[in-house]
Amino acid sequence: MAFLCLGASPATAASKPQLKPFSVPSQAVAPGAGFKVSFVVTGRGRALSRAKLVWHLSPSKRMTAGSIRVGGSSLSKLRRKRSLKGTARLRVPSFAKLGSYHLLGCVQAPKARGRRRAPKPVCRASQKRMRLAEATLTAPPGGAPPAAPGSGTGGGPEGPGPDLGGPGPDLGSGGEPAVDPATPLGTPNPLNVTPVPDSGRAVTKTVGSAGATLTATDARGTTFTLTIPADALPGDTDIAMTPLSSIGGLPFSGGLVGAVDLKPDGLRLYKPATLSIQPTTMPAVGDQAPFLYRGSGQDFHSYPLVADATKLEMALLHFTGAGVATGSGGERAAQQERVPTDIESQFEQRGAEIGDRLRRGQITSEQFADEFTVHMRDYWNRVVRPRLTAAETNDTLAELAISTFLSWSRQLALLGLDDRFADEQAAGFVSMEKILQNAYNKSFVRCVGGEVAFVRRLVALARAGQLLGLDVGADALEKSDKCLRFELDYEYDLKYRKTGGNQERFDLEVEALRAPLRFDPASLVARGAVPLTAPVWKHFDNISNGEGGTATVTNNGNATLGIDANLKNERLPDGRVVTSMEPPRIKMALDPGYVSLTGFNNTFDKRYYLRYLRLMYPDLHPTPDPVLLLQNWTYKNANPWAEIVDIRHRTNLTALNDVVDGNLTLRLHHTPAPG
Repeated sequence: MAFLCLGASPATAASKPQLKPFSVPSQAVAPGAGFKVSFVVTGRGRALSRAKLVWHLSPSKRMTAGSIRVGGSSLSKLRRKRSLKGTARLRVPSFAKLGSYHLLGCVQAPKARGRRRAPKPVCRASQKRMRLAEATLTAPPGGAPPAAPGSGTGGGPEGPGPDLGGPGPDLGSGGEPAVDPATPLGTPNPLNVTPVPDSGRAVTKTVGSAGATLTATDARGTTFTLTIPADALPGDTDIAMTPLSSIGGLPFSGGLVGAVDLKPDGLRLYKPATLSIQPTTMPAVGDQAPFLYRGSGQDFHSYPLVADATKLEMALLHFTGAGVATGSGGERAAQQERVPTDIESQFEQRGAEIGDRLRRGQITSEQFADEFTVHMRDYWNRVVRPRLTAAETNDTLAELAISTFLSWSRQLALLGLDDRFADEQAAGFVSMEKILQNAYNKSFVRCVGGEVAFVRRLVALARAGQLLGLDVGADALEKSDKCLRFELDYEYDLKYRKTGGNQERFDLEVEALRAPLRFDPASLVARGAVPLTAPVWKHFDNISNGEGGTATVTNNGNATLGIDANLKNERLPDGRVVTSMEPPRIKMALDPGYVSLTGFNNTFDKRYYLRYLRLMYPDLHPTPDPVLLLQNWTYKNANPWAEIVDIRHRTNLTALNDVVDGNLTLRLHHTPAPG
């Protein structure tokens, strides 16, 4: 079919529908994410009321074989109007390649009576290109919530949704924990096993956003290769893969082919890692029994291998114990009757049975698609939709709901099942906008009210909305700046006494009061200078038998304050999750600056300020530089909002018979601007 582009073409006749010039998003959009486009179409007539506006991404200003459909809009109101203004909610498929594209809007009029063909689509291309780029997201503490169940046919979903910084208690619930509204597949009767790690064969590696490969071999000669792709992790993470020598309670009589334990347990990936198992002898396809377990052996359940029956490979989005055993068909069927406690594990096990039959050639690809459609629709009805609906009013569930929906949606795209769930996906994106707006507004109210841990969530919510093409609020960063405002008190007192023949002594007090710390939107932390004063410096020189000296601030300090919501998840016996908020995690990196000290009747700088700060508080100096890492805050949620009071007494610290007393006090005052 030929297409007509209007990018540089003369205007079409007035009798035909016309799409006016439109703009594309100026910021990059991630594959799998949504975006909005405002449009105007002119024309009028009963036939045009049945026309459709279809949107495509194209490498050029014309339709090509590489064009990708991203959505459509109804033009039914053109029956009564000469022009129609609207906003199209479009979504980039997860399989779309990164790069820049023109957006094409094509008006397709219906076939007229008596005509053999419909008229040619009338297309207009955007003047500017829009960019597709991977999202750079930060994993929440403890990993993201459960994602959709893996299919085992193409790697599963690309990973959890945006980090929202950790959900907190619902404003309308008085801070009570929120209970996951998902419906389990059945009454749990889980199988727990006892893995026995072969620690001597473990491999570890620090893996960053560039990805990496780990390889280990067990005592049987089975080789395990874990491939973590680029951008699967947001930052450096210590990964460990430990082969297992055996598994106690394994329900398969053929025994263990090979298994590994992956750490950190529960870690979630933004892209699936591939675990390849290469035994010395490949077991028959009909005997293979792949599995996962959680934690130290809980919720043992079946898990799918990839569709290629010549490989023992599985795609993993979360870290766990994983492996392959051999067993009979009856033993595998019996395992299907054991319902795990975890809801995600329940659906993984059921999806594994469908993927297993495809791998064995017992069903065709078309039959697999039909059966997996039923499976994914059940997941929508039991898990995805209830979480979305509940999270529209209860922001405690926001992250759980959004992660669940995005993972489910991405898996549909990977399996080519998008068209079967078009209505559900459209409803999901509408629901996500409500969820983000509700969570953002409540987080701002809490933050200004003193619950400062919500500031990270404010910014993350705004970024999530921007990434997904959803409206959270144009004033997101402005509100975050109003919330994340602190003043820091820093006080350091040091008293040194030398007994015996040398009677040297000194008193030093260094302080900074009400140093302002302000929000940095680039790093989601608060920063600020810490202007020092030294109100007390008395040095007694036993040689000159005099007391005095000078203290001069040569470098002021500076502080970086990070605050993380402390999310606590507890799993109910039926597999649902209870989410609540603990006191926030507070971290501060403090450069204490420098104070030059001279003793009585001389000019030498004894560097007493930094020297004794390190000697008295060595545990607060993780690196050779003078920066203090302060984490043991007492959260008061009053005035001060949090504080550290660390008093220490040391003897014989630098010489025999010396006595040193140190008092390090820091106070944080929350000073938000009016909302």
